[in-house]
Amino acid sequence: VQGIAAYFTNFNSLTNYLENTTGTFNLGEAIHNATAKSPMVAADEMPLWDSITEQLRKITWSNILLSIKTYADSLYVALTGNQTVAGIKTFSSFPVTPSSAPTTDYQVANKKYVDDNAGGGGTPGGSDTQVQYNNGGAFGGDAQLTWDDITKTLGIGDSTILPAISPDHTFWLTGDGVSPSQFMVSYGSTPAPFLTLMKSDGSAATPTNVKNNQVIGRIRGRGYDGTGWTDTRLEIRFVADGDWGSGDTPTRIELWTCPDGSGTLTLAMTIGSDGNIYIASGKEYRVGGVQHTHDGWTAYSAVIPTRTAADDPTYTLQFAGVDLTATLQEGMPITWTQNSIVRYGWISSAPAYASGNTTITVLTRTDSSSTNYDVLDTSTYAITGFAYGLPRQPGIGFPALHEYWDVKFEDTADRSVTTPGTGIVNPGSLSQSIPIGDWEIEAEFIVWVEYTGTNTRHSVLGGLGTTSSSFLSDCVFYFLATSTDIIANGGYTIKTEQHLKASAVNSAGNNACNLS
Repeated sequence: VQGIAAYFTNFNSLTNYLENTTGTFNLGEAIHNATAKSPMVAADEMPLWDSITEQLRKITWSNILLSIKTYADSLYVALTGNQTVAGIKTFSSFPVTPSSAPTTDYQVANKKYVDDNAGGGGTPGGSDTQVQYNNGGAFGGDAQLTWDDITKTLGIGDSTILPAISPDHTFWLTGDGVSPSQFMVSYGSTPAPFLTLMKSDGSAATPTNVKNNQVIGRIRGRGYDGTGWTDTRLEIRFVADGDWGSGDTPTRIELWTCPDGSGTLTLAMTIGSDGNIYIASGKEYRVGGVQHTHDGWTAYSAVIPTRTAADDPTYTLQFAGVDLTATLQEGMPITWTQNSIVRYGWISSAPAYASGNTTITVLTRTDSSSTNYDVLDTSTYAITGFAYGLPRQPGIGFPALHEYWDVKFEDTADRSVTTPGTGIVNPGSLSQSIPIGDWEIEAEFIVWVEYTGTNTRHSVLGGLGTTSSSFLSDCVFYFLATSTDIIANGGYTIKTEQHLKASAVNSAGNNACNLS
């Protein structure tokens, strides 16, 4: 009995119950009839049957609360304390955050903080149309950086000094006392800044190929004429020089200027799709201040030259009282007019300046007896319209016919051999003086042979030999006749191209027709 009593001494509330109970003991009834306690405190204890040890244990109210919290934390969001919550959470109402501002990168920001610091309902900087920018962490606006939502125009500078311009603009810059400018900078061996102008016919929805004479792009200049701003008075146009197709996109560049005393834009010069430069009719260009007309010749009229020597086709001209050695050069084509005929020639040697005068040697057409190609006696026929071109580049209008500059020697006299056998017909040596420049040199040897005889067969051997000063190599040609009466001809042509930096002489000698 003592053992049992000692065992039950662990149930303090139970002894209270036993003191007031008679008859049979009922534990469930005892607990039910015990005095209730509220609120519970951490040290309050309750009995617990341990299913693992199969023994009676006690558990405190603090143990119960801790176990419930541990289990609930895995299922529900706690009202206090730090907790990691996984998954997507959808709120039926907007959550309310603390009134303080976030202080670290990943803290949630509320509406007030966003409105005050990141736009939206915040107060813009500056005035209407001014582009917004970050000004020390707040909105900033400036009167010299604007956007017009009606005309879709972006502007940099003072809009109050912007002239009235057409509505086809989308970007403008102004400057009062400064030069508005745009810089594009790149680095590296291959990249380079560029400006690209693009053009299509048709529409954005259905673009079509660019057509002939359509302008692909323009660069324009305008100015203030004293009373107002003008329309375009200077323009570079990039123009289609034909209908475009795949792999066929010809273009030209046109330069338009406004002449003095005029307000009309006028085409001055064109760089064609063929690479040629076309100056508008009646215009001229100048090199070193000296007039170049659009035909490629540079006119010189300060001193009229006179002829001082003549040895057709070579002549000398003298410009009295002037040094032209820096102006005229060996190899230049020249043109002049005498006796109402326009003539052409080359300066065949370097101009010489002596005793206050400049002398040039002129080579004219060499194969004609007509005086239309000579430098006439200037005491009878004064020279007018003297002009010169670039060395090795004849001006426009320079005679293109090769006979102007061919040196041709002909021997048309009959040659005969009275006795069958070997005979040589030699027209003699040929020589040609060639000035500096780019030349195509060609030598041609033609022989006609007629022989009358009986019971004899003949062959004819022709040859063109050259001297050591020639640019041409030796050659031999053959033609054979095997009848008693032969009428035969033959020949040979040699051609070479030479770039001469100094004048030279080309000779051909030992020309022979060998009859055998």
